[in-house]
Amino acid sequence: MIRWLLVCSLLFLGGCDLCWPRGGGLGTCIEPDDDDATGDDDDSGDDDDSGDDDDSGDDDDSTPDGPPCAHGEILTGPSFSWNDGELQTATWDFVCIHGGTFRMGRETSDPEWEEDENAHDVTLTYVYAMALTELPQALWIDRTGSNPSECFEPAGCGPLHPTNRISWAQSIEFANALSDEEGLTRGHELFEPVWTIDLTADGYRMPTEAEWEFAAQAGTDYVYSGSDEVEDVAWCDLFFDDYARRAGLLLPNDLGIYDMSGNVTEFVWDRYEDYPSEPQTDPTGPLQGSFTVRRGGSFDSPCSLSQIRHRGFNTPTGTYDLGVRLVRTLWTPPAE
Repeated sequence: MIRWLLVCSLLFLGGCDLCWPRGGGLGTCIEPDDDDATGDDDDSGDDDDSGDDDDSGDDDDSTPDGPPCAHGEILTGPSFSWNDGELQTATWDFVCIHGGTFRMGRETSDPEWEEDENAHDVTLTYVYAMALTELPQALWIDRTGSNPSECFEPAGCGPLHPTNRISWAQSIEFANALSDEEGLTRGHELFEPVWTIDLTADGYRMPTEAEWEFAAQAGTDYVYSGSDEVEDVAWCDLFFDDYARRAGLLLPNDLGIYDMSGNVTEFVWDRYEDYPSEPQTDPTGPLQGSFTVRRGGSFDSPCSLSQIRHRGFNTPTGTYDLGVRLVRTLWTPPAE
């Protein structure tokens, strides 16, 4: 009995935090219990901040302290199916991208420099995921029941060919529908007549122009996304094609992303205006404007327009050589 009293005295003097979470009972120290109702520390059912064990205020793991994926990690995206005589299924996969500081635009010494492309420093502070390919026709058909794409030849319409002839607003609405389907917070909201973007939401959305160029560069200084040799990575007018090609036929860039140069040019979120000259952090462009930016060039445009740093603009309506790839925010740094 004396020995038992001595052990208990030492436990209390040392503080029971040595054996169980604050607020836990002595029984937890003597005999661990994995029943969530008893105040244990298994992190599976306690987010009331009154008795957790991680000293951070929340142990339910719903808000990770760091990024949920490694830079360049491939993430499984929405699944879709089509029937070409027998049922086929695929997923629209994404890649995890850790933001950073990069040089966006062209230096004035670049012979291709244009007034609206002034080089400037841009910092992206968060982690996002970008689709590895342009939005495939089969996914659009699977969710909407129709195909707006114009293909010119049967070879230009296929389940894994990029969707085209969709407008900027239709692209946003499709992103919101995918977010709703997966129970994610929408990346866009409409406050008539203006669409807005939320970079902190975890739902699907249009890429900002900065996100697009950061992903296209992929930490390299290539002229085209993935190579200095256009034929390695881009379907463009040099090859006199009359239709877009199926994704993944040419080389990807260093993040594993296909067709950021050529194939179909891509809508981004930003309305068009000249680049600023001063450094920017997490830019989203002007809130309103008559034109939206398009990036990457297309099968029907000169190959020079497929260069990473080239930017064009268009009315928000869809065209035969214009499509989209989506992104979603995965992690934002905690507020200081």
